[in-house]
Amino acid sequence: MKVGDAVRWIGFPGATHPKQGGPSVAGIIIEAYLITGQLRLTVAWGDGSIGNRLYPGTVEVISEGR
Repeated sequence: MKVGDAVRWIGFPGATHPKQGGPSVAGIIIEAYLITGQLRLTVAWGDGSIGNRLYPGTVEVISEGR
């Protein structure tokens, strides 16, 4: 996963309702960074909201940026 990739919310692995609480629109990764050695993402969602400090396991790449 890298800046510019289009992603969709898939939720938290193992959650009873994995998509609950997440956006239903696609987004673009606008920042990828490490926090205590773990990759985190900032995503600009299609509805205008921003997702901060997202774990890579909560999103799925649907189109890779160039």
